[in-house]
Amino acid sequence: MASDVTIANLALLKLGKQRISSFAETNLIAGIFAEFYAPWRDSLQRLGWNFTKKFAVVAADADQPPFEYTFQFTVPDDFLGLRVAGPANPPGNLPSGSSPAPPPPPVLGAPGVNLSNYNNAVYRDYEVVGRKIYTNLFGPLSIVYSARVTDPTQFDAYFVEAFACYMAMQACEMITGSNAKFPRMAQMYDAALKVARKWNALENAPATIPDDTFMLARVGN
Repeated sequence: MASDVTIANLALLKLGKQRISSFAETNLIAGIFAEFYAPWRDSLQRLGWNFTKKFAVVAADADQPPFEYTFQFTVPDDFLGLRVAGPANPPGNLPSGSSPAPPPPPVLGAPGVNLSNYNNAVYRDYEVVGRKIYTNLFGPLSIVYSARVTDPTQFDAYFVEAFACYMAMQACEMITGSNAKFPRMAQMYDAALKVARKWNALENAPATIPDDTFMLARVGN
């Protein structure tokens, strides 16, 4: 079963260095992992692994964005990156005491022409600003996000390999005193990431694309 030290030792093995028994050891190598292991882990987990996927419903803040958006939501403490967000309320069911959100920008149209799928201006349903999500969607807000996973026993096996390669690449010069092995470590990391992405994708069901008004109009004819 993987542990933080085991994964660090896997990185050291790739660099041809002796293993460590703890990040608390009083030597250069242990000190490097003690300082950088968590930031390296978080940066790699942000890429969208299935084991980091998390669902949450968040309430709107009392404060509002200064302009463009009506509501803001604070992301969870373990938030690393947003995957998708949407309203938690059923369509057309507004929260008590609320008023409709600002409509999307107007589009050009002509009598008898259905242009409901056409937009002539930039419009975003939401965007992440620091630790906030700005949106015109009513709260509570349903989000799917990449979460920080600190328990190494929950890591995907392919993540462990990619993470070890990533740390070996990042720490190459600090640990070996040379960049001679960096190209090889980068190559190993790239190969491990490709395999991990393939299996990460295979674990997800195919997504279906909803029909637009053009396709639906053809159904009735």
